[in-house]
Amino acid sequence: MSKTSKTMARWYDAQPKGDWTCSWCGTVGPYHNVQPQHPRHASHCGQDASEAPHAVAGRPTARCCECHNAAVAWSRDERRKARAAEPRCEVQGCRRRQTWNVAGAWMCGQHKSATLRKVYSGGMCAMLGSATMTRDAALALASK
Repeated sequence: MSKTSKTMARWYDAQPKGDWTCSWCGTVGPYHNVQPQHPRHASHCGQDASEAPHAVAGRPTARCCECHNAAVAWSRDERRKARAAEPRCEVQGCRRRQTWNVAGAWMCGQHKSATLRKVYSGGMCAMLGSATMTRDAALALASK
């Protein structure tokens, strides 16, 4: 186990066993259904732990299975929204995210590889010409 995993395991072992109250919906249940949340993971669906409506004073926030599943779904949706907002490859018709800058044109990995493969397959002259390749030429090579 890593140092971080051991620290987390010690923190969970130090928490009292028995019934817990979910800090978000108020469900009371045994430790296996309502578990305390380490302060690093205490937020819920964009809300800070201090905003928990059913928090018990003197105890860390706890989360039941249903609230945990809702938090996981919310986090997944937030990640998808963030990825959807990222800029896209400039090659016409491509919907992948941009990663590489080839001659000033932002491309996904597939189009970058295709462009460089076409450039370097031309031998030494093509390699020397790749240093002066324009953005439009790179996009034309990628879209072929």
